[in-house]
Amino acid sequence: MLTPKASIQKMEPYSSPGEGRMDTLRLDFNENLLGASPKVIEALRNISKEECGCYPEYPDLNKALSQFLKVEENCVIPTNGSDEAIKTIFDTYVEKGDEVLLLSPSYSMYELYAQVAGAKIVWISYRLDDFSFPIEEILNAIRPNTRLIALANPNNPTGTMIQRKDLLRIVEANPKMAVLIDEAYRSYAKETNIDLAAMYSNVFIAQTFSKAHGLAGLRIGYLISAKENIEAISKVLSPSYSVDCLAVAASLAAMEDQAYVDAYVDEIISVREQFSKNMISLGFQVIPSRANFVLIRFGKWAGQMKEALRKQKILVRERSDLEGFLRITIGTAEQMQRVLAILQPLCSKPALIFDMDGVLIDESRSYRPCIVKTAEYFLGKKIHPESVEALKQKGGYNNDYDCTEAILLEYGLAVKREEIVERFDSYYQDFKFSEKWLLDEQLLLKLKENFQLGIFTGRPKRDALDALKRFGKESIFEVVITDDDVKQKKPAPEGLILAIQSLRANKVIYFGDSKDDREAARRASVAFIEVIPQGPGITEILERFVCQKEW
Repeated sequence: MLTPKASIQKMEPYSSPGEGRMDTLRLDFNENLLGASPKVIEALRNISKEECGCYPEYPDLNKALSQFLKVEENCVIPTNGSDEAIKTIFDTYVEKGDEVLLLSPSYSMYELYAQVAGAKIVWISYRLDDFSFPIEEILNAIRPNTRLIALANPNNPTGTMIQRKDLLRIVEANPKMAVLIDEAYRSYAKETNIDLAAMYSNVFIAQTFSKAHGLAGLRIGYLISAKENIEAISKVLSPSYSVDCLAVAASLAAMEDQAYVDAYVDEIISVREQFSKNMISLGFQVIPSRANFVLIRFGKWAGQMKEALRKQKILVRERSDLEGFLRITIGTAEQMQRVLAILQPLCSKPALIFDMDGVLIDESRSYRPCIVKTAEYFLGKKIHPESVEALKQKGGYNNDYDCTEAILLEYGLAVKREEIVERFDSYYQDFKFSEKWLLDEQLLLKLKENFQLGIFTGRPKRDALDALKRFGKESIFEVVITDDDVKQKKPAPEGLILAIQSLRANKVIYFGDSKDDREAARRASVAFIEVIPQGPGITEILERFVCQKEW
């Protein structure tokens, strides 16, 4: 076997769509799901035998592109999809060792072409909270020897746009740096920066007929730049005849039926906005998009959502570099309604969220004695256990470290927090084995059939997870929020809200046993059921929910 060059050996293979997509709803690769204009299909049917047998000629296409784009004929060149346009820029301008700026997440082919060229890649990340454009980071990264920057606008996979003022700052930052602006999805944004190619000699605009025009299977795109750049690029492209006669005929027909494309684009934009609103209403973060797709943060549900759609022969895209996200191509209103009908039931399952102590676990022989013994240790005398209960009922002392500290302060003794925690935890390591699980596991499993189950507790995370593991219940609860996960403790609702957001539940009941639990539920605007010693036990309460799917 021949050994490929070093740059190729280091590369990971590109993850292509794969086979068997023709009989599915293809929401994974941002294709036009209605297909090309009828005029395109007619043009393809009329291809002559002579055209098939002759190497393709491009004068008519070049002229049509010039008129369609309103650019000089010698400033545009057709390519085998915009991918070839992008690759050819790297082939023409990037030497081995040249510095190239790439953004993440963005179109993965930029990295592939940079690697093939042997370039040194400098990565700049979008801001992962909202995927806003990192203009200052980019400007700080541009150096005199930076050879190229690749910018997708709208960006893939986020659908976000780059403001024109930011593009201008980048273009002007280094006139010797090639600025590739990939506008594959510009039809859906109804914006283009083609005019920059005439204003700046370092700007390259790549566009395609694959997306809005529905010609992905024919591989036809084009590159726009200054005529001197097009002349240089044509030296790489000219011998290849990479745009075949079918693509030439189809693109000519597509440009003659722009009304068809405009109507399709308008529908996709309308459906995109409605679908985004629907997904937001289900509690998911949708990155505002100007393309024909949306990026949605499903979190831990991403795999389940993708699989549920796949079972119904609907394909969506999961990116390895964006854990918890799915990119979903926007189809027609009817197609997206199918998607919503599958996802909605998965998102709207109601939730039962539990406090731990006094609800799931009887901690009367563990945490309460720890409070007493820790206080007695520092005070050097006995205290009444009733004083602990009085503080708990008063509210604001759900955290047992807080409760212990408050008792000490009542006696006029201030002790460092870390000393209280250390002493308390040393006692708890023995007392924890006195705890008792209060709920039958079979009852919990029956509840899981109709409800999501979660925990919001004032325990430290270490203790909460240890208790669940000790009782063999760690797989039952889908989310566990503890004191360590929040800035504001009970009765603040922060932890309860975090649990609700993680579960994506539209209906919630919180089960607690204290004034703080009740107040947290009130402030989170969720229903509350109090578990009290003299009332019905938690098992009796939950048995009423076993056969219920909603309330």
